Amino acid sequence: MYLKHFGFQKAPFAINPDPRFLYLSPKHQEALAHLLYGLGEGGGFVMLSGEVGTGKTTLCFTLLEHMGENVDVALILNPRMSGLELLASLCDELHIQYPTQCGSLKLLIDRLNHFLLANHARGRRTVAVIDEAQDLSVEVLEQIRLLTNLETPTTKLLQIILVGQPELRALLARPELRQVDQRITARYHLRPLGATETRNYILHRLAVAGGAANVFSSAALRSVYRFSKGIPRLVNVICDRALLGAFTLDRKNVDRSILQKAAAEICGSYRKTASRHWVPAAAALFVGVACASIFGLWWEFGSPRNVPSGPAFSGRQAPAAGLALARASDQKAESEPKAPPADVPSPREPTASPQSLSFAAWIDDPVHDEPNALAKLVQRWRPDEPFRRVACSQLESSGLRCLRQGADWEALRRQNLPVVMTFRVPGAGERSATLVRVGERSAKFIDREGKLVEFALQDILPRWDGSYLVLWEPPYHYAFVAEGMNNPAVVWLRQRLSVAGYAVEPAGPPELFDTRLAASVSRFQQAVGIQADGVAGPETLARLTGVQSREGIPTLSENFPQ
Repeated sequence: MYLKHFGFQKAPFAINPDPRFLYLSPKHQEALAHLLYGLGEGGGFVMLSGEVGTGKTTLCFTLLEHMGENVDVALILNPRMSGLELLASLCDELHIQYPTQCGSLKLLIDRLNHFLLANHARGRRTVAVIDEAQDLSVEVLEQIRLLTNLETPTTKLLQIILVGQPELRALLARPELRQVDQRITARYHLRPLGATETRNYILHRLAVAGGAANVFSSAALRSVYRFSKGIPRLVNVICDRALLGAFTLDRKNVDRSILQKAAAEICGSYRKTASRHWVPAAAALFVGVACASIFGLWWEFGSPRNVPSGPAFSGRQAPAAGLALARASDQKAESEPKAPPADVPSPREPTASPQSLSFAAWIDDPVHDEPNALAKLVQRWRPDEPFRRVACSQLESSGLRCLRQGADWEALRRQNLPVVMTFRVPGAGERSATLVRVGERSAKFIDREGKLVEFALQDILPRWDGSYLVLWEPPYHYAFVAEGMNNPAVVWLRQRLSVAGYAVEPAGPPELFDTRLAASVSRFQQAVGIQADGVAGPETLARLTGVQSREGIPTLSENFPQ
C-alpha cells in the first residue's frame, strides 16, 4: 500500500527470508563463518540455533548461495514426521524416484545412496536443511544420524544443517542423542541484535528497498529496539506497521509517536491508552506533526544557511577538481586535487551564444521553467537522453536522482556540479536556469538553443533566491551507506575517502562498514560542513564522487573536460 508513497522499489520489511535483505551484523558474519567452516570440512552435521525471528532461515539461504551452484539442496520445513516420511521427503526434494506407497526404509535408503554416489561422481554436493529441528523426535534424529554414514573414504555424501530454536540445544544434550551431538562439526547460537545493530539493520533494509535514510527519526529508531529487543522479525513487523501508520496520516516520516502506536498494535502492551486505530491517532498527532513539518521544510529549503545541514533524501556527484576541500584538522586549510590540463579539448561543450541581453531580461523569458532547465541538466549526465521537458519523478530509468538544496553561492560552488538555479522575477514569479560553469566573476548557463551564455555574478546573485536542484547517481544503486552494511558501495566509499585524504584501514573485510570507517566519514563530513553523523548519505556520497576529476562526471570547473 505504501511503496509508492515512500518511493520504495520493493517492500523493505517483508518477513519472508530474502537473502537480498540480509543484514550481516557481526553476529551474523560470525555465524556464517562457522557454518561455512563446518560444511567445508566435509562434516555430517552443522547446527544453527537461535531465538524465534532472529534470521536463522535467511542466514541459511545465504549460506547456500555462498556454496556455489554445484550444490543440490533438500529443504525440510516441517520435521514433525516419522523416519520413513522424512526419507520420502528427502527423496521428493532431490527428485529421486521410488515406488508409490513405499513402506520400506531399506528401499528408500538404497535409492538415496545411489543418488548421492552419482552426485558425488559428477562433482556435486548434497545438502539437507532441516528447519524447526527442535521438533524432531529422538527416533527421527537417530535416523538422520544413520544417513550421515553414507560416505566415501574422504567425505560425507550427505551434509545436514539443523536449524532450530534454543530448545534444539537442550534436545541434543540428552544422553540418548550424544552420538548425534558429537557429529556436529560446527554450531552457532544466533542472538538478537544490539541497539546500534538494530538501527543499522533498519537503514540497510531501507537502502536495499531503494528508500531514503531518514524515513525513521532517531527517536523512532531507538524505540524500535526498545520494543523489539533486537529480534529482526519483530523489527520488520513493527516498522512495517509504522510505515502503514505514517501512510494513513499522509506523512513521509515515522516519528516516535507513530512508532509507539505501531508497537502497541503489534505487542499490545505499550500503554493502556494506546489506540488500536489510526484515525484517532491522526487527529491526536495533527498539531505536533504539522508544526514539525513546517519547521522542517523551512529549515531544509527556506532558511538562509551557509551550508546545508542534515541528511537529505538524495545527493549528487559532488565537488571535483579545482575546488578546495577543507580538512578536519584545520578548518581553514585547503587542498585541491589535481585536475587534467586546462587545454584538453571539450567534446561536449556547447557553443557560446552571441549575447546582447542583460541577465534580468534573459531570465525573464517564460521558457526558463524547471522542466526545461532540468532536461538540459539531465543532458550533462546523459547526453543521449531524449528529454525535452522532464520532472524528477521521470528520472529513475536513467539511474539519476534529484536533490533540492538551499545555500549561499560559495556552498553551491563547493558542490562543483551543474545545477538548476531558481530565481524570483518581479511580476513574473519563479524562473529556473541551468548553471554549467562558474568563474571568479561570472557564470555560464545554457540557453533555450543549448548554447552557453555568460553573465556577471553581480547581475546574477541579487536575483537568486538561494535554492537550487542538482542531480546525482548513487554508487551501486545505494542511496546511503551506514555502519554494519556489507556491499560493494562500502568499497567504493573507502576508495573515495582515500582520494579525499581520509583513508582508513578496514578492521575486517573491506566491503564491511565498520566503526573505523564511520569515524572517517564523520571527519570528512565535518570538514566539508555537513552533518557529521557517520552515515554516508546522499550528500556525503555525492561530495565524495567528485573529489577527483573522472570521466563521465559533469562539474562546474572551467578546467575539467566535458
